[in-house]
Amino acid sequence: MFGFFKKKKIAPEFNFSNIGTDMHSHIIPGIDDGAQTLHDSLLLAKKFKELGFKKLIATPHIMADYFRNTPESINRGLEILQKGLLEIQLDLEVNAAAEYYLDETLEKKIRQKEVLTFGNNYLLFELSYVNAPQNLIDFIKIIQDAGYKPVLAHPERYPYYYGSTENYHQIREAGCLLQLNSIALTGYY
Repeated sequence: MFGFFKKKKIAPEFNFSNIGTDMHSHIIPGIDDGAQTLHDSLLLAKKFKELGFKKLIATPHIMADYFRNTPESINRGLEILQKGLLEIQLDLEVNAAAEYYLDETLEKKIRQKEVLTFGNNYLLFELSYVNAPQNLIDFIKIIQDAGYKPVLAHPERYPYYYGSTENYHQIREAGCLLQLNSIALTGYY
């Protein structure tokens, strides 16, 4: 009758030891919509370890009007998490970058080199779930011209791209990588 009363599908567990690294998590406590306490973060870290991960790249949200995180606040949270992992003797490497929302402040942060990246200068960013960006290909070029490698977070979650692979091809042809949530491969979305 009402679809919103249905339980969400639960994805089967999988061994990720061959992958080894998760590069998009919200495990730093209390700074976005992910883990809220250190206890929550440590429970998540234990689960990542059980699933076979050896390394996590925490990517808290940075969004001008909602998640006002900075590289400094993220690194402070990372330090708290790393100390907690040491205390419980959990051998899991955790580094930090960020998941930047494509808003009116991001271009300035990129041009001023005020962004947290991972790996070899990869910059993770996300889009609105409501409106398709009018200038995405131009923005990808801005990221590249600043010396970063753009990575679009979870493109499978943007409803305006459903049913058309052409948008994904254009994004890839512009030199932007796509970060897919592994749960999407199970039909979750």
